[in-house]
Amino acid sequence: IFLYLAWLVPIFTCETTSKMTAFDQLMLLLLSLCALSQGKNDIASKCLSVKVQDNGDITVIVDGQPWLKSLASDIKLTMNNKTYSKLVLSSSEKSQGFDSVGRYTKFAFTWQVDENEGSEAYIETSIRMYNSSMDLDAIVFGIKPIVSLHGTASVDSSKFQGNDAASTQFPSFQTVFEGTLSGQEWSGQSAAYATHSFTSFPDTYTGGWQAGALVMFPNNVSATNASVVWSLFDNPVSGRMAKVTSGERVLGVAGLAPTYPTWPAGHEISTIVTASCASFPLRSKQLAGNDEVHLEAGGPSSAIRAWGDIMLKAGNVSKKRTGPQQTPRLKYLGYSTTAFYFYNPADNSSSDPDLTQATPCVKHGPGPLCECFSYDCTLERVVQSYRETGLAGPVFPLLVDSWWYGEHTNHGILAWEDLAFLTQNASLFPNGGLTGMISRLNANISEFEVVMTAHATNINPYNIYQHRNRSNFANIKWAINPQTGQEDAVPQGPEYWRHVFGANKAWNLQTIKQDHHYEYMNVGSVNLNISVAMEYENGMMQAALELGYDRMYCMTTVPYLLLSTRYLAATQARSGPDYIAGGDNQFSVFKDLQWQYAVGLRGYKDTFFSNTNQFPSNSQAPYHNHAETSPLTQAMTSLLVGGAVVFILFRISECLRCSWSTKHHSSFKIVQRSLVPRIIYIQKTIITGDGVLLKADHPALPLDAEVKRNAEVSTGFPDKATSAVASVTFPGVGIWSYILFVSDGREGYRVGLDEIGRGLFTNETTAIGFLMDSDTFHPNKDTLVRLSPSEEMSLPPSSYVNPTLAVVAPVIANSQWVLLGETNKVLGVSKMRLNDIQTDCSQGCSLGLHFTTTKTESSISFDVLDTVAWDVKEYACDVKGGGNFTLSIPSGNCEKA
Repeated sequence: IFLYLAWLVPIFTCETTSKMTAFDQLMLLLLSLCALSQGKNDIASKCLSVKVQDNGDITVIVDGQPWLKSLASDIKLTMNNKTYSKLVLSSSEKSQGFDSVGRYTKFAFTWQVDENEGSEAYIETSIRMYNSSMDLDAIVFGIKPIVSLHGTASVDSSKFQGNDAASTQFPSFQTVFEGTLSGQEWSGQSAAYATHSFTSFPDTYTGGWQAGALVMFPNNVSATNASVVWSLFDNPVSGRMAKVTSGERVLGVAGLAPTYPTWPAGHEISTIVTASCASFPLRSKQLAGNDEVHLEAGGPSSAIRAWGDIMLKAGNVSKKRTGPQQTPRLKYLGYSTTAFYFYNPADNSSSDPDLTQATPCVKHGPGPLCECFSYDCTLERVVQSYRETGLAGPVFPLLVDSWWYGEHTNHGILAWEDLAFLTQNASLFPNGGLTGMISRLNANISEFEVVMTAHATNINPYNIYQHRNRSNFANIKWAINPQTGQEDAVPQGPEYWRHVFGANKAWNLQTIKQDHHYEYMNVGSVNLNISVAMEYENGMMQAALELGYDRMYCMTTVPYLLLSTRYLAATQARSGPDYIAGGDNQFSVFKDLQWQYAVGLRGYKDTFFSNTNQFPSNSQAPYHNHAETSPLTQAMTSLLVGGAVVFILFRISECLRCSWSTKHHSSFKIVQRSLVPRIIYIQKTIITGDGVLLKADHPALPLDAEVKRNAEVSTGFPDKATSAVASVTFPGVGIWSYILFVSDGREGYRVGLDEIGRGLFTNETTAIGFLMDSDTFHPNKDTLVRLSPSEEMSLPPSSYVNPTLAVVAPVIANSQWVLLGETNKVLGVSKMRLNDIQTDCSQGCSLGLHFTTTKTESSISFDVLDTVAWDVKEYACDVKGGGNFTLSIPSGNCEKA
């Protein structure tokens, strides 16, 4: 349009090109030639482009180089219980359109299955290229039936898990890149390893029923510094990404999941391709946002974030990434009974020989005197212990795991509410159930309110809602198995969730931890009816939004996590496996976290216990004599993950006894040693005086160099080594970066500003790097080093017991000062403490720190480096009574606002 109008302007104004300047004529000529050179089926942008041939062949071009190709001859369709691999092109069409992502150009092709079987076109494949004004470039590849198709299942429909193939096939990518594309795929469950590296796409790529996305990049960075993400897009839970072998070729393919016998007309399965290129750094920086400038243009992190931006936009609910304080569970330090170790009510048996070092149980706080064999007494004592530390904030989040409704004994959910037959037994909540316990606590404790998170799992087929009390729940709809005609225990729509969410408000339930989500995939109706899974998800999330709940995902496969972009109430996803004391896998959570945060979810890692050791009574038990060797690393990792921080608290473990056992685990006892004071000290280093967690602006994310290194050397699960960076940004002042480094026995690491945010420094300014002392949380003065775009900082080898926490802090503009951080805090610079940082250079440059304290805090201090004198000074501030204060540097004056 621009070129056409530019050509018409001289005509309508009676002008001629002779009256235009030579420069204008040249520019018009160049623009015209550019338009003419653009082929009719080439859709190009700065970084990402696609070439579509008339026969349906497709080439994806990144930074001017062909990367991927999908041939029309590789399109496949299963229908009438037969797979067709030689489809015949029926028609093609080019059009323009607009949706929640933006404006696009679309190529659509319709296909017949065989010239010998009539001329009817059964499916449509399409390519949509988005190139919006925000530079959110993407290519979407879709396949959908024109009419409802039957006999579309290509495997046994009775089982979803393990069925890794796709019953249709489009696109079918092979690489045409001159080199090797390595990468990382997001595939698995959000309670185990959900990311792993591959050395060559598609040869060592896996795909399958748990797969949802991958990022790929050249193994040889000198070829081109760019990264591409390919993932499921529309209807991800009924889609499939897979790897197939076709003759001598290996293809990465996408299509319909193989268990559905019917594919409704218009139900599109689509995937999306996005990219980040180093040749367009401004574009990548724009996508990253001001709080994430450490993302390197062209790197995998930048590509994943750009992809996440588009996925959130496509969700069409104006969803933003979950903030660090969005829910009470995210904002305040809490307690959790999750993980195998914490199925343990407190116990009076001080005469037990295994508990000789334990303190005899005594009554703590409200409630009737109990024998301490019940969970309500145990949890009341947890809350009292928290109160006694003086760290309590206005809210105390508490999570109860599946024992509260008897997941194991009842084989799932018989009922998911506080009913007397379910919860008011001698070992659970005999004194009025959960409602009674919460009422007692909140009536007797004025300092804070207890709010609850509760575990949920699959519903028992003989649950009370469908059977025992069916007449009371006639409005609840259940999925029908099309093969048997019988109901499955899979609620459809919001009615079931409206009931249980509403009933559980009585005990302050605010968050559902939906666990074992993958188990629904083996339910017949979910496998056989393409709409059942979506009706389940939509119903839960609609009711959650209506009643003020939020959802945590646990053991959820990636395709379901991709749906979270559509739900405002979806806030968190688990980023690591079950916590095993002394297990290294708990610290390799940041690779999963990067993908989760890209689609808007805060990650969380499992809890850890405050005991030194645990002793199963049976030495053959799987976790016999495991020890808590790294509580500091656990706390730092939990904090830098950016989600909830919860673990077993304080003195409660002095007399805990586990009497729970299954055929897999013998009963064991937990013995308190000397770690509790250390745990309480660590907790003080991560919170303010009212329990608020001192977090970064965004979760710590893996360094690109680490992701690429893993892709070069690994074809399995990710390395145990961890290097991740979180940032805190004060606009106009600077960015503080916190790097957690655990080397797992390998050599140290050199990190440069290119990896953590060269964009925040100019050639005239520098930053200061230093290591934190892991015992005192003071800056280690001997490690202070000036950094610039050409200088690096060395990170020494470290272990899980003694990790390295490095900090890069800016020299504050127009001053000589570097704020190293609040003394004795893991994250010394956090917006949960600091409100603003200002400089005044009218009469010599001074620094003003504006911050907020609580009534329980009497004094806080900040460490500041004078870069001229090269001296670190601690500035203390008397903050008795709490409130807003201003500390001036270098005078040291501290005044209450």
